[in-house]
Amino acid sequence: MTDKTLKDLLLEGVDRFNNSDKPASIIDEALEGLFKNAIESELSPYGDFGRAVKEAVKETLPANIQDVISLPKYNQLIVNSLQQQWLSSNVEQNFVDKATKMLNNIINEYPIPEYIYLSDLLEAFVEEYAEEAMENDWDNPDIRINESDYDHDYISIYFDKKPKESYLERPKYLLDNNLGCCRLDEKIKGKCGEYDDEYYAYEVYSARIAGECIGKLIQPTNTKYQNLIIALYYGQSKLVFDCDIDDFIYPNHCD
Repeated sequence: MTDKTLKDLLLEGVDRFNNSDKPASIIDEALEGLFKNAIESELSPYGDFGRAVKEAVKETLPANIQDVISLPKYNQLIVNSLQQQWLSSNVEQNFVDKATKMLNNIINEYPIPEYIYLSDLLEAFVEEYAEEAMENDWDNPDIRINESDYDHDYISIYFDKKPKESYLERPKYLLDNNLGCCRLDEKIKGKCGEYDDEYYAYEVYSARIAGECIGKLIQPTNTKYQNLIIALYYGQSKLVFDCDIDDFIYPNHCD
């Protein structure tokens, strides 16, 4: 066997590479990636072409779109969308059937609104536990709002049917209910209409109710309060922060 230097081996390797199909293959792959990235960038919703398409579609929609798309149809679209998400997540068919049936029952009795006011949600919460509050002589529920230390657009609402303990305040994480909310770039008039203030709307992205995950609320005996929570979490309703949380007291302590 003839001894070869490292230089000889390297030159032979370069010759073999040049005489093979690999250089052309590498160039083809690089060009394909270049064109793919360029096309995806141009067709992105945030690119000039994508924005132009959205504007063109917007122009073709009727001005009375709210009248054209009725609320029951909107509700059914939500149920269908959730059903597809569950199916694609390999959730058992029994759960999908049960959850879809319950959601249909809920939206037939309580149409899902686009906006839910925090005042209405908390009033329903007070109503939910009014009888228990009377039996235990509770004055008001424990409600707290906590703004994220890292991003002021994120807010959590912690609330519990039991009042605050005067001698030792419970950590907010021990309260039975919690909604994680993200502020949207959208302001809505208050319930009083034209002369009311405008308030930010929030998207609810997480929920824990009565110490349990929200999935356990999908049942045939939901209350008004529970259905509002379902509309916020599953139905994509937006939560409008329109009130002072200290204003809510149980009826047995109203003057």
